[in-house]
Amino acid sequence: MITANGVALAFGAGFFFMLANLVMKYSHNLPLALSIGIVVLLALAGIVIEIQALKSAEFGTTVVIIIAAEILFSSLAAYWLLSESYGARQIVGLLLVVVGIGVLTTGPSPAGASDSQASPLPAIGRGL
Repeated sequence: MITANGVALAFGAGFFFMLANLVMKYSHNLPLALSIGIVVLLALAGIVIEIQALKSAEFGTTVVIIIAAEILFSSLAAYWLLSESYGARQIVGLLLVVVGIGVLTTGPSPAGASDSQASPLPAIGRGL
């Protein structure tokens, strides 16, 4: 199970990755070297936070939450900062992302399951 701290770290990583994407999209007035430098710094900040998040919980859960957080932050930034609009289909999709995060972050982990035992499917590298 992922802790509240792990969720916060995952959302932090997703936020920095979203910022890096915004810079890539809208830095056309900046010199290329400056754009690359800003993107690299934001991505590195996201990576450092992601490493901390991955240390705190299951790999699959953490990665999914990071990606979902990036989707949510990107959608909010597009709506508020870039005046993009969403139809009912996109809103339902975003709500499903929120519900998915809720499902992943609540409830007990399987009894006695560690990172390597959480999945009932055989993993590559483990004895079958």
